[in-house]
Amino acid sequence: MPLTTPLNHDITKAAAGYSQLSGIMAGFSFAVLVWVVERLNTRDDNLQEDILVIRALVYLGITFLGNLVDSFFWALLSGVQSLDSPQVGILAHISAWQMAQLAPLTMQAMTLVVSTAGSRYAVTLFRRLFFVTALIGAAFTWTHTYAVIQRYSASPAMMPYMPVCVALFAALLLGGFLLSGRPSGQRFGADTEASFSRFVSISLVGTLLAGVAFAWATISPSGIPVSQGAIAIANLLWAALVAWSCAYLPD
Repeated sequence: MPLTTPLNHDITKAAAGYSQLSGIMAGFSFAVLVWVVERLNTRDDNLQEDILVIRALVYLGITFLGNLVDSFFWALLSGVQSLDSPQVGILAHISAWQMAQLAPLTMQAMTLVVSTAGSRYAVTLFRRLFFVTALIGAAFTWTHTYAVIQRYSASPAMMPYMPVCVALFAALLLGGFLLSGRPSGQRFGADTEASFSRFVSISLVGTLLAGVAFAWATISPSGIPVSQGAIAIANLLWAALVAWSCAYLPD
């Protein structure tokens, strides 16, 4: 029997709450960003700590920008009038994708900040919080995917390749989690500064593409179909970014 109650809720009302939540997360990232910048002038000359602090600053900048943009996405979605248009599903999935990606990145920024205090217990705790946040984001991404496809796709049934996509998604996350368990410097070169620079660039490109896709879906004809293939690729990109981010967790 198809699930009807969860899929027929008013997404525009939920969007208003999501917009406020994203705005709060953006404000939180900005507040911590300012605190870390002020702390830069008081820290000791410690190369390893400098790397952690700078990476934390970069993460906070990414999450501040991303959450600010996502808050704008949800705010626009909350004003949509026609809930039956496939555009609603596309806009909602873009917004949910952005939110699910930024939540673990925000938690990773907190982990990097905490690691500079030198408390092994605190680092271990925040690492676990990061993993829990990533799993919640994965669950949110796929439940939202199912809801969008069931309500707005021209073919409500999942395509045959979706189980393969889910398996690859899980494999990417598992690979990232296992990679983070290795000591720093032994993560197959994934935790180098060059790799981190590429990760930052791709993360920013992902935010840019989300903005372009949201704008395109907003101005497109209301009958534009929901593509399961595009959703699958977006979900795999989400898993790849989160898995890649695991390489920069402090050990």
